[in-house]
Amino acid sequence: MNITEELLDRISRYLRENGVTAGDSVQIGFSGGPDSTVLLFLMNQLQPEFRFSLQALYVDHGIRPGKIIRKEIEGVENSASRIGCPLVVEHIPPGEIEHKARTEGRSIEDLAREYRYRIFRNKMGESAVSYTALGHNLDDNVETLIMRVFQGSGMEGLKGIPSSRDGFLRPLLSVERSLIEQCADENGLKPLLDETNNELIYLRNRIRKELIPAVAQIFPGYRRSMVTLGRKMEAASDYANREIKKRISGFTADGALNVSVQEFKTFLPFERMKLLYESWDIWGEKPFETLRYRTIESLLYHKDLPSGRILLSGGDYILEQREGMIWWNRLVVLSKKSYLRVVSPGVVSIPGNLRLEVITGGGSPVKSDVWFDKSRIHGPVVIRSRKPGDFINLSGGRKKIKKLYSEWKIPEKDRWQIPVVCDRKGIIAVLGEPFGYKNRVASVQRVQKSKAADNILILRAYME
Repeated sequence: MNITEELLDRISRYLRENGVTAGDSVQIGFSGGPDSTVLLFLMNQLQPEFRFSLQALYVDHGIRPGKIIRKEIEGVENSASRIGCPLVVEHIPPGEIEHKARTEGRSIEDLAREYRYRIFRNKMGESAVSYTALGHNLDDNVETLIMRVFQGSGMEGLKGIPSSRDGFLRPLLSVERSLIEQCADENGLKPLLDETNNELIYLRNRIRKELIPAVAQIFPGYRRSMVTLGRKMEAASDYANREIKKRISGFTADGALNVSVQEFKTFLPFERMKLLYESWDIWGEKPFETLRYRTIESLLYHKDLPSGRILLSGGDYILEQREGMIWWNRLVVLSKKSYLRVVSPGVVSIPGNLRLEVITGGGSPVKSDVWFDKSRIHGPVVIRSRKPGDFINLSGGRKKIKKLYSEWKIPEKDRWQIPVVCDRKGIIAVLGEPFGYKNRVASVQRVQKSKAADNILILRAYME
């Protein structure tokens, strides 16, 4: 049996185990690379046996230059045509992912994946597509597991890439990359080579090219060991989830954990952790920020909960007890034409279209930025609407915020939107730049940008 016959046999068993039958429609997430090209070829070979319909779906992420994308699309069109499969091409507007990554402080890799999967799901929801098959292989799974080990993932993360879930199929997940490449050679397939696979700015590439060779020298059998770890974690996770359901009644989208404070005190650390993570996932008003383990750790191991209303607080949220129950809540207080928000690193959303980027540790000066010397700040820093009696101490003396807004000729109905930045000592800045006015910074907080050092907090406000 040659490599192609072996892989056809393995994929055939996989499809039967996952319930793929005649009349189903399968789309292949197709990049033109070795994995997706071999998967498309093998699935096309299996069509007579399973009688499903098949199409390839290519996603242009709008990240690379247009000339390169046009050449790649031409390549995937040729590959799909040679295999004998129709191709659908979807485009993400150029620069959209990069802009979102900058404004939300997230990686381009993560956002590109998020956009790509959204397109896959939309296709399954809008058309008659039954499944999306992806070309992840055994080496991809091992790389993911190694990455998550060093990122400190829990049991769910250490399960690795799922073989199938929610309509997504990964028929090659148990197949080593070397076998896939042999299959491509055996059948004269000519996959495209993605130049970004060699760029070490991407985390997965660094793991593949720098970390794994070192691991392989010390642990030659690391592939089998990592797959075994994933299976053990999957078994442990399935058991833990079943037992947790006996203890926890559920969560609601308004932030309620549906558990009393007294009951929470009886939970084991693992049960508390699962409760907090799962309630966070369903909470509809959470910010984009992920829930960090170091934020909740203090709440896991102490039998006596913190006194007072607030149990813990993170960058954009708090966990509080009210009326004997536990709730998630945001650190943004909204009322009619008024807001209050605690400032933390990342991107802060202000009511309306205003965004505030919070940068720590220095950076390149931008004219519209406001710079603070962190050693002069008496935290916490909050951003809020103007209140009666507010004033700011400028180099020319004290100025009431009301008078400042009058000088700027801001209509009374719009003044609540202008951000006022405060610490415990009072107002340290007024951010007028996004509205066409000059930023004003308290005299004690003025910093020469040319002398900016690491001990700097930068606020960059803009309209989205």
